[in-house]
Amino acid sequence: EQPRLEDLLVKMLTIDADVYGTKGLNPDEVDVAFPDIAIDSPEAAASTASTLAAARIASTETLVAMVHPDWDAKAVAEEVERIKQDSPLTSPDAWRPPQLEADEPEE
Repeated sequence: EQPRLEDLLVKMLTIDADVYGTKGLNPDEVDVAFPDIAIDSPEAAASTASTLAAARIASTETLVAMVHPDWDAKAVAEEVERIKQDSPLTSPDAWRPPQLEADEPEE
């Protein structure tokens, strides 16, 4: 895309200079550059991640990668592990009802 756009701009500038006599246009100075990627604002990424998390339609790994697009896979995996450690899930098999003291009435 970039070379074709540069060629088109060179032709347009050449026509403009030859047909209309426009001064100061140098077709040899055309340099088209595209940004690497368009990045949403951190607020927009966080809002989107929050919505997806609330709807439970994205994994923690996907959400972390979405909020931190500049992180590599290792950094994302490390953050996912920290999140898991901060909010551990307990096994339902480990749950036991509270024990009543001998003098407490049952409800």
